[in-house]
Amino acid sequence: DIQLYIDEENKTSQQNKCPFYCLQAIVVKENQGRLEVIDGQQRLSTILCFLKYLKLRYPVQKSLSEVELDWLETRVNNFKEQSYIDEMLAMDSIEKIRLEYISNRYIENLAYIHDCYNDIVNDENGKPDEFFLANIDSFIEYFLNDIYFVVVETVAGLSKTIQIFNTINTAGLDLNGDDLFKVRL
Repeated sequence: DIQLYIDEENKTSQQNKCPFYCLQAIVVKENQGRLEVIDGQQRLSTILCFLKYLKLRYPVQKSLSEVELDWLETRVNNFKEQSYIDEMLAMDSIEKIRLEYISNRYIENLAYIHDCYNDIVNDENGKPDEFFLANIDSFIEYFLNDIYFVVVETVAGLSKTIQIFNTINTAGLDLNGDDLFKVRL
């Protein structure tokens, strides 16, 4: 998506740019006043990792400094996954992103983001792309304000919720628009 942004900016003027971008849907269920994610955990954790990376890379960028990263919680593996998220969020330097953290997939994802980001924003000589550097604030503002998730909330019980998840994530069983809204009937 970063590469798409750079290509679009290089080809079009601001007034012709798409005003927003929608990511894939996230399916949630309300439980005791909190939203639980049924489908979309990986998308959310990827966004969290990318935001952390941007905050490490651009520590003085005002919009990023105002972004809180404590909005994702997981109870997977008796909170073991949460400890990995917390470790990643506690990182205070981009230089600490190394693949020796192979046991922590969130830090591993930061390393992967770091490598991909450098490949995208650097030219063929390894020097930062001048256009991207000149427009980093615009990119960050777009990322923070103009990228949306489509959120679908279900009120189904546990067995129907598991069925929704399995239908979305099982090859050959595509969930269509009618299926999404049947659970509300």
